Amino acid sequence: MSGKPDDVLSINLADVHLSDQRPKSRCDPDWFEAQARPLRQIKRLQRKYNCPVLIAGDIFNCYNASPALLNFALKELPDKAYGVMGQHDTIAHRIDSQDRTGYLVLVRAGKIQDLKVGEPVEIECKGAFLQLHGFAWNVPLKPLLKPNDLLLEIAVVH
Repeated sequence: MSGKPDDVLSINLADVHLSDQRPKSRCDPDWFEAQARPLRQIKRLQRKYNCPVLIAGDIFNCYNASPALLNFALKELPDKAYGVMGQHDTIAHRIDSQDRTGYLVLVRAGKIQDLKVGEPVEIECKGAFLQLHGFAWNVPLKPLLKPNDLLLEIAVVH
């Protein structure tokens, strides 16, 4: 990112796929450290630009994150984050399975704020007002019925 700090209103990411297991294609001796590096970079950018992080699904590679992975995510994911569930965050790709997922642990711990369809979240960033609209995996997009010219409308979609 080369923009001036006032130009950046959010950092957007998706498909983080945090996992206990190193993929066979990787040779990192410490897989948790390898996953931490880009997350720490995002946290540095967030501090630099003083803006929220929008996560468009698949924080975890599998719904049943281990206690070690949950603790890692609580430590390494950025604060002031807003997100939606991806299919890997769910059981059998079912959004209604949220109560038994690692994703919901992050929500209940206050690490991320879940963006639900039809329940926009308004936040202020550097004098601009953003309205976040969440569309988790397999949730149909819905057009805004009454866009607000005073807000920057952002759809967070997996």
